[in-house]
Amino acid sequence: MFKDLSERITEWLFKNGTLPKEDKEIYLYGIQQGIISLLNLGTTMVIGMVFGKLLESVLFLVAYIPLRSFAGGYHAKTAVRCYFFSIVMMSAVLWVMRCVPYSGLICGCLTAIFGSMIWFLVPVEDRNKPLDDVEKKVYGKRARGILVPECLFSLLAALCGWERIGMCMTSVLCVMALMLLLGKWKNACLRK
Repeated sequence: MFKDLSERITEWLFKNGTLPKEDKEIYLYGIQQGIISLLNLGTTMVIGMVFGKLLESVLFLVAYIPLRSFAGGYHAKTAVRCYFFSIVMMSAVLWVMRCVPYSGLICGCLTAIFGSMIWFLVPVEDRNKPLDDVEKKVYGKRARGILVPECLFSLLAALCGWERIGMCMTSVLCVMALMLLLGKWKNACLRK
């Protein structure tokens, strides 16, 4: 699905002489990733509108994507599976935000619990993206560098009674901790 569209766009660009032929694979990969990113962003915004939580869906992505980039965790085998997994995840998060009553105390406690879990688990590599020792140190340091301000922001939201932000930031940390645990579990199963 994504690959076919990316190939058509790339071929069109090469036929029009827009791109140098020797870099075809690089452009093909970049276009494919761009399409996936735009589709994910668009779908997330539509889901946010359906749940009446557009701000929360955008804030979730703004906080989740940088942390996820360096923390690692579970990855689906294909881009299509990743896309559908992301839709289910975002729908579940927004449904919880809509249905569960807000409590600053609970959000603060969950921030401390999930933040601590993430701190000790990062980074979690994937079979498709193994990390050497240097990368593990660098990715761990960067993930923690993103985690600390996000936890502080989440605690500030809980203390100030900013319900929408507090719920969203707590959800980011919860989902990230879950993705790391799933990634660890997947890695353990693959080693057996």
